[in-house]
Amino acid sequence: MKNLNNLTVRAIDLGYGYAKYVREVTDVGDIIVDSFPSIAVPTSISLAEKATRNTVIIDVHGNQYEVGPDVHQASVSSASMDFNYMYAITFPYDAMLRAALNFMNIKKLDLLVLGLPISVFNSKEIGIYLQNKYTGTVELTPGCFIEISKVWIFPQPAGGIFYYGSTNKSYIRIDNKINLLIDAGYYSYQWFVTKGVDQKLPTCGNTSGGVSGYLKGLANQISKDTGIKVQELQRLDNALINCGPVTLCGQPIWLNKYKEGAKKSIERDVNKMKAKVGNGAYIDNIIIVGGGAPLYYPEIKKRFPHHDIQTLKDGIFANVKGFQLAGETYIKT
Repeated sequence: MKNLNNLTVRAIDLGYGYAKYVREVTDVGDIIVDSFPSIAVPTSISLAEKATRNTVIIDVHGNQYEVGPDVHQASVSSASMDFNYMYAITFPYDAMLRAALNFMNIKKLDLLVLGLPISVFNSKEIGIYLQNKYTGTVELTPGCFIEISKVWIFPQPAGGIFYYGSTNKSYIRIDNKINLLIDAGYYSYQWFVTKGVDQKLPTCGNTSGGVSGYLKGLANQISKDTGIKVQELQRLDNALINCGPVTLCGQPIWLNKYKEGAKKSIERDVNKMKAKVGNGAYIDNIIIVGGGAPLYYPEIKKRFPHHDIQTLKDGIFANVKGFQLAGETYIKT
């Protein structure tokens, strides 16, 4: 664990598809991250009954939720976080955030940095609610507590700006420049326009959809072609990640011939952003983060053909790593 003048900072990016968190910071400053699906399964089972799964049971006002990397084993449903404005004050959100804190395996935090989608971040009331709720002594599991001295709320895509700026001495490239940071998430597509690192411009925005919209398009194309109804989007996602077929009804189905018909959702997301940011002539840098970066890059490049568009190889963790770096900078000042 790395301390900054004996101060400990951690960050959580609780997205609609995956919860990402900083598990450890090494003595040399390497940020070790981890994640689990953004699913909190209501449960009444005992700890012994779920002993073989890498999950934790969190009690929220008498309601128990199972959360963690193996949560899909606890439910056959592919349900995830509800995409709505108030999600950050729901019981499942509370369960997942406390699960992430539990997996960090620490007892005290001087600063916790939380990321929120732009639409939620813009509600100052929700930010204040989260700061009050998680500042002080927080119970994680029965008899296990963490002490949190301060909570700092960050807009999700802004973390990507900080992380990009820290890589390959890129601060020089983005400082005092107009930057378009695009976060292609699982259930959302967000864009954050800044001058330099921290000055937000009014052309920021977001839309629901993201990678899940593309996966639903694939599922519809497969259903039309084969008659097989695909309900578990995670299987399609895994097939894309592994560049292999998806197995349905015991048969391998390759996805290439369905991709063109499925990309309408990606085109819609990018067009909505383009309508707000314009032709991009005033934009100096375009950076894509999020797990959907490889899927979105071709359509973004079509709309901004003259830009050198940057993607980060570990884009799914770019925001949470940026939160960590911003938090470390903040606590030293």
